[in-house]
Amino acid sequence: MIDSHCHILPNLDDGPDSWEEALDVARIASNDGIKAIIATPHYKLGVYHNSSQTILLSVNQLNNRLREQGIPLKVLPGMEIHFYPELINDLQNGELLTLNNSPYLLIEFPNDIHLSSYIEQYLFQLQLNGYIPIIAHIERCFDFVRNIELLEKWHNRGIESQLTSASLNGIFGKKIQLFAQRTLKKGLIDYLVTDAHSVSKFGRKPILSEGINKISRIIGKEKALELVTTNPGRILTSNRIAKENREVYVPDNHQNESYD
Repeated sequence: MIDSHCHILPNLDDGPDSWEEALDVARIASNDGIKAIIATPHYKLGVYHNSSQTILLSVNQLNNRLREQGIPLKVLPGMEIHFYPELINDLQNGELLTLNNSPYLLIEFPNDIHLSSYIEQYLFQLQLNGYIPIIAHIERCFDFVRNIELLEKWHNRGIESQLTSASLNGIFGKKIQLFAQRTLKKGLIDYLVTDAHSVSKFGRKPILSEGINKISRIIGKEKALELVTTNPGRILTSNRIAKENREVYVPDNHQNESYD
């Protein structure tokens, strides 16, 4: 399995506070059957200003520690970018990271933001520039909860969606849990992710298997597994965005791995 949204890098945001805790996250994920994690520390103006080079260095260091500890897990670079108007410019000048330097871009909106036509047009501009927007934790975007037709409209236009596994347990409330189930039934989810921040923080552990079991009862096991294998696998193997002096991390023998 592949987890395409995880705050595993230490001391960059509200994730692990130490390398030891980051390794604990990795052990739990590996024991759950996760073979690759895309590290997605927050990028939020005025709060978390993680440069692309800082993240790449941290990913490199963590992978070295994973090898030393014999933990069979690969960590790949990315960001969870809090939406702001200068996003496209900062992508193009190398300030921001896509997921594994692929065309896929993880964007976070405030839960209570009004997803206006301006934002829709902005996402369209990202697509015109060759990016594939992925919206983080769509089940906690209240505009979608109030108006699932908006999510359907965006999804039909190629904007992809992530669902946090723990939402299916009801940790964010019954309403969000039921909405998550509804989006799955309508085929609006492209990725199941942990959005883990530590081994226990916020009730979101680096575990996908529990969510897959729940989803399998809703849409069947084959389609459920696509959310943690086939779909995130595209991020690992898609055409890369060329960036000078920027390494792309691809798990060894990725073409022969199923990540299940």
